[in-house]
Amino acid sequence: MGRYNITIFLPAAGLGERLRPITNHIPKPLLPILGKPLIEIILERLTSVCDGKIGINLHWKPEMIRAWAAGSPWKDRITFFPEDPILGTGGALKNAEPFFANGPFIVHNADILLTIDFTKLIEVHLTSKNIATLVTHRHPRLSNVVIDDNDLILDVENPGASRPDPQRIARKVAYTGIAIYSPEILKFLPTGVSHATVAWLDAAKAGHRVQALDFTGCYWNDIGTPASYVAGVFDAMRENGETVYLSSNAACGKIGMDGYVVLESGSEVRDKAHLRNCLAMPGARVSGKQANRIIGPDYSIDLKETEMQPSLHAAEQKKVA
Repeated sequence: MGRYNITIFLPAAGLGERLRPITNHIPKPLLPILGKPLIEIILERLTSVCDGKIGINLHWKPEMIRAWAAGSPWKDRITFFPEDPILGTGGALKNAEPFFANGPFIVHNADILLTIDFTKLIEVHLTSKNIATLVTHRHPRLSNVVIDDNDLILDVENPGASRPDPQRIARKVAYTGIAIYSPEILKFLPTGVSHATVAWLDAAKAGHRVQALDFTGCYWNDIGTPASYVAGVFDAMRENGETVYLSSNAACGKIGMDGYVVLESGSEVRDKAHLRNCLAMPGARVSGKQANRIIGPDYSIDLKETEMQPSLHAAEQKKVA
């Protein structure tokens, strides 16, 4: 059991459009990482320090996520919040507002692989006067959260947005998709579709502390594309010192393998096939020579070998899965 009675909320409603055709079959939170759904990896980490209830919003393929939850160790702790239409990162929280009434809560995107010290995050929030504590890192291509010398949020850069006083700006950081909030943040969100950044900025303008907590150097992978998904899977294999993962529920004949090869549950590779840097998804039927590919039941996604290299910070950080 964890040490903190902190509520967990996992935004899991997204369509996963950039991951299609993979997400035509599997919603992003259930993408397997060496046999384990992504959402399960996330909850194992969070529940090692948090004893509170768990909220999950739903939209795309909700029946699959409900079925997974029914067989999970957290089935009695999970409450679902269906959305139609999708309400956005802020609207999802507002929709579940009564669920957060008892105290601080952690929001962790359900498509992120990130290794941070959750105890540090929680302690910083609980011992500060923050209304929101955002997990950030230095990532020049994605850095759009403007902060001052005290790591407090000044702005989130968007095209056409007004700029804060340049003399107050210390630097820009990137939001990782994880934050801990106090319930008071919800009064800065409207009912309906909205983005969490609205609450950050309005709360800051009202005099509340919205702090960026820097976790630069931790492993981070936003699984939003086929390439980033494969990178996350192969990163986990590298961490385990392995080059091959064969699910006990995969069928495999006499085959040749090179590089990194993953056969997920329900996949089948026929005799005399040769695989190099391949990920066979549930339901895949594989034959012949295959290289640098994700192979599914009715699709094949070609990737460059360079796209299958370690993702951000993978070479310097441990424990991917």
